[in-house]
Amino acid sequence: MSLAADIKMKHLYILITVLLLHAFLASADTFKVGDLYYFVNLETKEATVTYKDYNNGWGTSYISGYVTIPSTIEINNETFTVTCIGNRAFAGCSGLRGVTFPPTVTTINDGAFARCSGISQITIPATITNINGSAFRSCHFTKVTIEDSEDDLSLFEFPESPLVFITIEQPKLIRNIRV
Repeated sequence: MSLAADIKMKHLYILITVLLLHAFLASADTFKVGDLYYFVNLETKEATVTYKDYNNGWGTSYISGYVTIPSTIEINNETFTVTCIGNRAFAGCSGLRGVTFPPTVTTINDGAFARCSGISQITIPATITNINGSAFRSCHFTKVTIEDSEDDLSLFEFPESPLVFITIEQPKLIRNIRV
């Protein structure tokens, strides 16, 4: 083998190694605990509920029944606090019937429960202070309860939802509801 061919092979080997290492590190922060997937921040020790293949597709359509989001998860003997329901985390889960949020969750991101047509009622606890647009798009809610909160909630959106009844325990703190 010539010197030029040997150098090309070494460069190719280094490139492949770097690409494989990058792919491994990019996926190393997403873990399955129980039936749910989480993206974890190793620095803050916070976890976001996500779905199996975060970079491809929509949500975890295999989830059904009632789901209780835990306050904390343990991965490799480290504890992470669950603070967020990520983008499209449960999108398309038509078999999902209900969800219970722990007091540690403060944010529900865009499309987190989009097209979850099996949920008819939901309670938004006071600890959830950020609900990003279209988090509940195309859900078939008949009742939404928004618990008393000390924080000012600027917007709740329920687009394409045949919403029948909203209960707001502290209405002066919510500026806008779009249905």
